[in-house]
Amino acid sequence: MRAAALRAEITDAEGLGLKLEDRETVIKELKKSLKIKGEELSEANVRLSLLEKKLDSASKDADERVEKIQTKLSDTQALLKKKEKEFEETMDALQADIDQLESEKLELKQRLSNQSKRTIEGLRGTPPSGIASVISSIAGGVSASQVMAVGSGPVQVKDSPLLLQQIEAMQLSIKHLKNENNWMKGAQMRRELASLPPLRVPKLSLPK
Repeated sequence: MRAAALRAEITDAEGLGLKLEDRETVIKELKKSLKIKGEELSEANVRLSLLEKKLDSASKDADERVEKIQTKLSDTQALLKKKEKEFEETMDALQADIDQLESEKLELKQRLSNQSKRTIEGLRGTPPSGIASVISSIAGGVSASQVMAVGSGPVQVKDSPLLLQQIEAMQLSIKHLKNENNWMKGAQMRRELASLPPLRVPKLSLPK
C-alpha cells in the first residue's frame, strides 16, 4: 500500500512538473507577444510624432503663403488706387484743357465773325482804290477772295483745323486712358484669382 501511494505521489509530481513547464512556456510566449506589442506601440508613437511635425510644418507654410498672398493683394490694391487717382487727375486735366479749347474756339469764332462784319462794312464804305489796303490790314483772318465773295450776305465761320485736331487728340487720350483703366482692373481680378490657394478635396476611404 505504501509503495502504491508513493507511486501515485510520484505520478502527481510529474504531472505538476509538466503543467509547470506548460505555464512557463505560455508565460514566455506572452512576454514575447508583449515585447512585440511594445515595439509596435513605440513605432506608432514615432510615426505619430513625425506626422505631427509634418502637420505643424504644413500649417506654418500655409500661414506664410496666406500672409504673402495677403501682402501681394494689399500692394496690388494700393497700386490700383494710385493708378485710379492718377487716371482721375489726368481725366480732369484733359477735360479742363478741352473746355478751355472749346472756349477759345468759340471766342475765336466770335472774333472772326465780328472782324468779318467790320471788314464787309468797311468795304461797303471804302472807295475802290482803298480795297487793297483794307484787305492787307486783315491778312491771316479773311482772304481777299473770301471778302469779295461774301458781298452783303451772311458770313460763314469755320472751326480752326488746329483746334479741332487738338480736341480730337485729347478725346482719343481720354478713350485710351479709360481702356487702360479697365484693363488694369481686369488684370488685378485675374491676379487675385490666380493667387488664391487651390481647393483640396479630402479623399474618402470607402469601407472594404
